[in-house]
Amino acid sequence: MDRYKKFILTIIAVGIIAINIQLFKNDIVSNANAKVAGMNFVELRLDIDFKNAVISIVEDCKVIGSKIDCYAF
Repeated sequence: MDRYKKFILTIIAVGIIAINIQLFKNDIVSNANAKVAGMNFVELRLDIDFKNAVISIVEDCKVIGSKIDCYAF
C-alpha cells in the first residue's frame, strides 16, 4: 500500500476515534430521562392512547410483581 493510501486511512481512523470520544465523553450508557406530554404516572395510566401504544409494543409480556417476563418467538 502506498504512502498516500496509508495517510488517508490514518486520517479516517483518527476522525472516527475523535467522533466516538465526542459522543461518549461522559459515559457510554447515559441515563434515560423521558417525559410523556408532561404527564405523571397516574395520568399515563389513565391515558388510553398511551396504554394502547404500550400494549402494541409489549404484547407478549407479563408483569409478575416487580418483574417483567417477555416471550420471544
